[in-house]
Amino acid sequence: MQREMNVPAEEVRGLKGRVARGAILAASLGVLAGCDLGNLLEVSAPDVITAESLDTPGAAQLMVNSIVAQFECGFSGFTFEEMGKSDTLDRVNGAGVSGSETYRLDTTTGACPESPAGYSYYTQFQLTRRIAMRQHELLEGWTNQQVANREPLLATTSFYGAAALAQLGEFFCEMAFDGGPLMTRDETLAVAEEWATQAIDEITALGDIGGPNNASRSTTSGMLTGAYGLRARIRWARGSSHWPGALSDANRVTQGYTYFVTRETAPSRWNKSYHAGTSVGVSFVMGPFTHWTGPANPVTGQEWPNPIPFTGYLNLGILPDGRAIGEDMYPITTTANATAVPDTRVKTINRTLQGAGTRPVPNKYTADTDDHPLVSWNDMWLIRAEIEGGQAAIDRVNEIRTARGLPLVTYASPSNADQIENMIFEERRRDLWIEGRFWGTKIQNTDKFWFPRAVGESLLNSYRYGGGVTLIMPEAEYDLNQNFGREARTTGCPDSMKPTLVD
Repeated sequence: MQREMNVPAEEVRGLKGRVARGAILAASLGVLAGCDLGNLLEVSAPDVITAESLDTPGAAQLMVNSIVAQFECGFSGFTFEEMGKSDTLDRVNGAGVSGSETYRLDTTTGACPESPAGYSYYTQFQLTRRIAMRQHELLEGWTNQQVANREPLLATTSFYGAAALAQLGEFFCEMAFDGGPLMTRDETLAVAEEWATQAIDEITALGDIGGPNNASRSTTSGMLTGAYGLRARIRWARGSSHWPGALSDANRVTQGYTYFVTRETAPSRWNKSYHAGTSVGVSFVMGPFTHWTGPANPVTGQEWPNPIPFTGYLNLGILPDGRAIGEDMYPITTTANATAVPDTRVKTINRTLQGAGTRPVPNKYTADTDDHPLVSWNDMWLIRAEIEGGQAAIDRVNEIRTARGLPLVTYASPSNADQIENMIFEERRRDLWIEGRFWGTKIQNTDKFWFPRAVGESLLNSYRYGGGVTLIMPEAEYDLNQNFGREARTTGCPDSMKPTLVD
């Protein structure tokens, strides 16, 4: 049974003073002294860093830069984790690998890793949130005369605070902030939405601003469009009762718009989807999942067919009528369909892996410094398609297909809701590949999407499958919090989204 949560609004809002000041300053010192995070967006820290020096107007720009750098480091590790949760990769080497491909239950922790093969992200998202909450409070108390560019700094702090909260809310079953009460998944997303709304209000008051390191790329709009897209994603993740607001926000994102997580000079912020997934060779891209011998889908009670629906990223194709997924929910491939054209969005190359011979690896990113989309027009188009349904959904998909130079959908019936849904899901699986987003669709639709839930082993080298669907926090978060203990694990989300505990 799902545990009922009744957390007072002032406990979860996090906008004014809930954050423990000492913990924030300790974390901030660690951020600034422990690693350069790409030179903190090219702004160097002072030679001697003290708590007092960080709590001053003169340090405001440095602290906001550290918020951005921490989030970008965490998002890099997260996107590698997402490659496993979206069934892209199978694990071939145990040394130094996060376990993402084996559906791990929790996340690795620790400071932002200097190694480009480090994959922690939970600590980085929590630090982004914690420092953002504290810094926003400080900036509110200072004047424009004390802090240059104070209002843009406020808006940037709100934007990245919302982005970190969105990650913690969408992909974890429950959450806690700074030793506070346990919050449900939806309560965490509600805080994220509040911060995104705050960012929208602050950016609107300025007219608009650009993102750091040219993160917002559009000829017509800047961070404001990104904030609307961020809130659209948050509202979509909260479920259908919030979809009217998600649709309104998604409609504000213009075609071609992308807000990027930038990848600068330091290994801590490199594109780890490329470094680990393509360059180092610790994993390979999976074909259709035909090795599953485990139990039925616990959500529907029905046996999983063979192969598992919506799996396989090799030789993907599209038929002349635009069909990318069959009525059996198996992807169209060029090897099984002579008339299919290759889907150029899902590219692989063969390379020698670590102890596993020559196998396919992703070829979407081609360098450690390639940027990751955070808010993208194609994600917004597919959110709109899912909410609108019918002919409007077909039209949205065809606008994406036109932009990609791929066959248009002519096969789908606007009145066939299941067919339209499958079309949208497969389009997401391909168009958002290795962008850290498709896992969210799996979480929301566990009636159609497979998770092993701590049963069985990976195809190669027999790594045990973990219990991840959504995630639990690291064990220390449960053990050290006076408000709850390990008994609270998996109590903060609906049964269909719960991970399976493996101790």
